[in-house]
Amino acid sequence: MQVQVSHPKSGKEMTVEWTAPKDLDDAVRMYGKEVVFNQAVAALRVAIQGIVRNAMGGDEPKTAKQIQQLVTDYKPGIRVRGKSPQEKIAETYAKMSKEEKAALIKRLSGEK
Repeated sequence: MQVQVSHPKSGKEMTVEWTAPKDLDDAVRMYGKEVVFNQAVAALRVAIQGIVRNAMGGDEPKTAKQIQQLVTDYKPGIRVRGKSPQEKIAETYAKMSKEEKAALIKRLSGEK
């Protein structure tokens, strides 16, 4: 597997080859049970931090009780790629009325 890395301060980029485990058993064989477990807990902790951080901010922050419930109910899953910005725009555009579409096109074209 190729892993691409960029260094934000220097602007350097490189790609390295890495043999990723094929499944959980392969990961345990390659790195050991304790390492795999510790890595899983570390990744889950980051996910929990993200849930809490997102719930604390925004236009309508959640209460401490609501946030705790989100954490309690959290079940990790397999991440599915989200929609691209273009897909989101197309989906939103399709839901607009003819008048809204015309106004948007006028605005995007720079007309007044």
